[in-house]
Amino acid sequence: MGGSGRQRETNFGSGNGTGNGTNLLFGSPFLFQVDLFDKTVGNLGSQLIKLNHVVCGLEERAFVPSERDFRNIWKCKGWPKRLTEARDKCMKSAPGHRERFEEELEQQQKMFFAELRRLRESFLDITKKGPTQWSESDQVYTSIQILQQRLLQASDESDQIRKRCEVLGLMFDMAGGGSSSSLSLTELRTHVKPFLELWQGVTTWRRYQPEWIDGPFLELNSDTVADYIRQCWRDMYRLIRVFNNDLFHEPVKVGERLKKAVEEFKLYLPLMNKLRNVDLRPRHWKEVSKELGVQIKVDRTLTLRMLLANGSMEGEKEGSGG
Repeated sequence: MGGSGRQRETNFGSGNGTGNGTNLLFGSPFLFQVDLFDKTVGNLGSQLIKLNHVVCGLEERAFVPSERDFRNIWKCKGWPKRLTEARDKCMKSAPGHRERFEEELEQQQKMFFAELRRLRESFLDITKKGPTQWSESDQVYTSIQILQQRLLQASDESDQIRKRCEVLGLMFDMAGGGSSSSLSLTELRTHVKPFLELWQGVTTWRRYQPEWIDGPFLELNSDTVADYIRQCWRDMYRLIRVFNNDLFHEPVKVGERLKKAVEEFKLYLPLMNKLRNVDLRPRHWKEVSKELGVQIKVDRTLTLRMLLANGSMEGEKEGSGG
């Protein structure tokens, strides 16, 4: 028994297929079909070959399989036929699927190009916003944020269409049949950023400038205000150059207006730094009141506008000149 077992084990593991000389399963065209499927279903082909060798080895030694083993063996041997039938079915239905996929892709492209045209129109509308929309800066800023989000979504849609075109071996025209002068999706995403920055700056200025002028002076942080003023001036200087280069005239006017407003407010910074000094004491305020000839009430009702109206700037200039 031991020798017979070792002989059986050697035969099973050899994989040489020796035996009855007739291989009904793998000497047929089924082998070619299994090899095709082997790329996607792993090593099924090699496993079936091993199974055939095992069965042939058992048959040579007059091994009689049980009815259950017999059913399982032929069930396994039926897989090549099943795979071939599945392959033939897929090949037969492939043209219909491709036609449907191409129709869906065409519809997706039409919707994408329609949205791209709307995005270009929205961007063109943004470029026309000028000083007349100054008081509506928050709405303009919000509309640019929405446009930027739509551009991002369109970029994701574009990537999806491009990948589907690659699968079908088709070309994807990103321009969407627009004229050569039309901005591409990438150009739109690049061009919209300065406009977002411009109208964000105007909105921020309109929000904080009234607080600095008419809010409680004793609550002002002169360093924070000074940092904002300097950064805003640099931003507007840069954006004006960008809009000038791209011939966007209305945004240039908006940038120049904000830059001028910031430059005017910048003149108040020395006064703010002096009177918002943490070392300032009540006696110092009395000296300021004496210099101005006006009694200054130092409480929450004191504002920068009141100080300017009382001639604080003139006193600051005289002090600087002295």
